[in-house]
Amino acid sequence: MTDQAQTIPSDWQVQINDPGTPDAAWVLVCEHEGIGPVAEGTLAVAASDPASAGPDDVVARWVADCLQVTGVTLVPAGPPQTWAVEINF
Repeated sequence: MTDQAQTIPSDWQVQINDPGTPDAAWVLVCEHEGIGPVAEGTLAVAASDPASAGPDDVVARWVADCLQVTGVTLVPAGPPQTWAVEINF
């Protein structure tokens, strides 16, 4: 039996902008009331990275660094190529 991280949900999401193009990038986004979605940062999708397979450990570490937390779990969310961010504790 493996230990799984306990998580708490957040308002953050990771999504891919411009998939399948040279400009494809992972984007960390949060919806702000009255403003709309605000991007915290972007990370280029590596040419060898099949983004359609979902985010890998590099993306998860980048998200955790952006949010200044020790770790995150990325869970498939509503729209295609969108993952909810859950904070590990």
